[in-house]
Amino acid sequence: MKDPIFKYYIFILYIFLCIVFAYSGGLDIAKAVDYHFYFTSAFTTLRHLGFPVSSYATHLYDALHFQVGWQATPFYSTLAYFGFILSGNLTLFFAQGVLLGLFVLHLVFKFLSNIKFATLPQGIQHLLKFSVLIGCLYPSFVFDTALSSPTSYFFCFLLLALNSRSLLLRSVFLALSALVRPTYILIPAAFFVAYYRIYRTLPMNIIVLFLPSLVAYYISYLYFYSHYPGSAFTYILSGVATNSHSLASWEHSIFSDLLSTASTDTVMDLPFSFETFLNLFAPSWEKLTYFLALYSTKLANSLGGLGDELFISRTGLWFLKSLRLFYFYLLLIPGFYLSARIFIHNSASSFRLLNDTVLLFVLFHSLLISVPRYFIILHFYFIFLALYFWFTPNSPKEFHP
Repeated sequence: MKDPIFKYYIFILYIFLCIVFAYSGGLDIAKAVDYHFYFTSAFTTLRHLGFPVSSYATHLYDALHFQVGWQATPFYSTLAYFGFILSGNLTLFFAQGVLLGLFVLHLVFKFLSNIKFATLPQGIQHLLKFSVLIGCLYPSFVFDTALSSPTSYFFCFLLLALNSRSLLLRSVFLALSALVRPTYILIPAAFFVAYYRIYRTLPMNIIVLFLPSLVAYYISYLYFYSHYPGSAFTYILSGVATNSHSLASWEHSIFSDLLSTASTDTVMDLPFSFETFLNLFAPSWEKLTYFLALYSTKLANSLGGLGDELFISRTGLWFLKSLRLFYFYLLLIPGFYLSARIFIHNSASSFRLLNDTVLLFVLFHSLLISVPRYFIILHFYFIFLALYFWFTPNSPKEFHP
């Protein structure tokens, strides 16, 4: 997108939103995503390597008394907290997050340029510009980038890979993203399924592209991810982070025998194997119904439907409650709906591959754990589709942007 004036307006708007966030209480290290977990990991890593940690960071570390039997991957935690731990300067940490957000927005604009934005119909160009503007206002995007969340770095590396022309650089950036989040494995899974579904083949160069990242992921899994609490099966069955008290009660009721046998009160601690997971649903319609209700709730959460949390503002900005409702009902649900229609009806194209990969990633990820911040870049795409849905009369099944 070669429109520098619009691009700079978006940058200024984003900086303004970050300042509003900071002055409303966002300039607080404790509000960073899983701060106790990642800060502790970064602090112990840097101190072990002999770096001169600041007295303020040492004070925070001593005050936390945070003990856990598993450790975050040192790559992201050190990358995000390196400057803060050495300087003890909270403003520096916040400025780092703002720069990260600006860089992510720059990569979004670069991606639009790579798809030959100027050759698109005028109406589609306007919708893309408006979707970037609305996406920049999305609360989760502002909060997570400003506080250097793991998802921000995760999608930053993915966008770098997407915008790189060199196969080597793409492989490197994919490998870096694999070192940030344990759910990276869902990216190649979604891409492989989408590619094969469209073209009925999986070329060797596609496998080679993802191979270094899969190796990096495997190493991270052996040393770090495998020690995280629970397993893929327990995440699929657990209503963790759904913010639904009814689901939590239902979960405890239907798994009461297993919980009692395992002497635990949470599904996350149950020792599931693939066989026991499949057998779990065979004799019980109630458990199958629970799973369908749980998955639909998780999918809604991924799109911003956070149950009671939808009406809570921890920053004191009351209008965020209305803003979340606007995004959820008028943008993200219609965008997801149109993405599903494209998945079902559209013919083979690079756009179809992008759509199907995004949709499958959201569907796969929602099986495990679903919070809007895990999809803070994908929401730009769903917003664009929603705008197309609302402003293009008689939207055809064959979608050709």
